[in-house]
Amino acid sequence: MGGICTGESPLKERDLERMEKSNFLTRKEILRLYKLWKTLGGNYYKEPKIVLSNKITASIPNLAINPWGDRICFVFSSERDPLSGLCSLNFDDLLKMVNAFHFRTPIEIKHYWTFKLYDFDNDGLIGITDVCQCVRRIVGPTMSDREIKEIVHRVFGETDLDGDETLSIGEFASVMRRFQFGFARKFSIKI
Repeated sequence: MGGICTGESPLKERDLERMEKSNFLTRKEILRLYKLWKTLGGNYYKEPKIVLSNKITASIPNLAINPWGDRICFVFSSERDPLSGLCSLNFDDLLKMVNAFHFRTPIEIKHYWTFKLYDFDNDGLIGITDVCQCVRRIVGPTMSDREIKEIVHRVFGETDLDGDETLSIGEFASVMRRFQFGFARKFSIKI
């Protein structure tokens, strides 16, 4: 029971069913992701149940070349080490991350996770400092702090509906709806 073709499933049927019901991934995609998980040294049922984020970003090409790769892993991780900056993901964390970036995931869920990525201080708002960090992450060292601040002030001038120099999740969703074309395609990870 729970096998694929003639081989036995590495995940228990009840766990696999739960994963299928709570995600937009197919059984085949979940099993392919679990195979990757096992090659990274993780195990769902025995120790080690976690894998360090740097192993994950290095093994998934879309994350390896993405300036947001480490931040993406950080947002989805259940264990974080503030000293090293590394985080650990269990299989459910990885599944949640891949699910958020999956092409079948509704755009509203993608907006929610994008908000979480941009909310660096985790205060439930995207403020000036958060947007500065976003821009710096995108442009790297090619722009001065003054140029970045100019961009940030223009961003808030166009998006901050109530003028408080922060974006709530509602304001952010409103902005994202204006720029939907191409967003879902870019907000994806292929495994």
